[in-house]
Amino acid sequence: MFKIGAFAKLGGVTVKTLRHYDELGLIKPARVDAESGYRYYTADQLLTLRRITGFKEQGLTLEEMRPLLIGPASPMDAKRTLLEKRKELEQQIEEAQRQITEVDERLGRIARDVMAVKEGTFLLRKVEPILVASIRETLPRSQLCLLLDELKRYVGSHGEEPDGGLTMIWHGRAGCGEELSDIEVAISISKSIQSSGRVMIYQLPGIEEAASYIHQCNP
Repeated sequence: MFKIGAFAKLGGVTVKTLRHYDELGLIKPARVDAESGYRYYTADQLLTLRRITGFKEQGLTLEEMRPLLIGPASPMDAKRTLLEKRKELEQQIEEAQRQITEVDERLGRIARDVMAVKEGTFLLRKVEPILVASIRETLPRSQLCLLLDELKRYVGSHGEEPDGGLTMIWHGRAGCGEELSDIEVAISISKSIQSSGRVMIYQLPGIEEAASYIHQCNP
């Protein structure tokens, strides 16, 4: 038998970890000396410790591996648990990849803005036609954010990126925030989606040569 310190060293864990596993019932000492309180483990228990380490490396939590370590767990039980963990990890990878894609798109927009600023405050550039979802309404300029939020929620509900390219078209612009302006907000979309009484889906025409001004805001 091994004292807890020697057993921990053999298993590549700490004494504190072994005490924690004991509290959870994952691996209990083979014997505890009644007088000294020393805990003793057998060489056979190293296999259980290796299994715990292996399950942790595969992403299982201590609670998830618990049924596989105590009780009559079958190979099919282990297979089912690992398949569920595999599905969970795949979902995490998909979510991480989506976030990476969004970060890359944001970095690309920042890079384009930086390059444009380096080239000068005003630019002449070609604007390609683009498919958009848009809302047009006559309202005070102070309510522009509400209009944009409504459009973002609509686009997002149809599986499109709500933070895609944004275009604002001022069909008639008032002088101050509370006077009425004829405003259209549009978000670029990758494919045609269903329109509504409020939202139009159409192709915003291109412009061969447009004057472009970069305005840096926060964020």
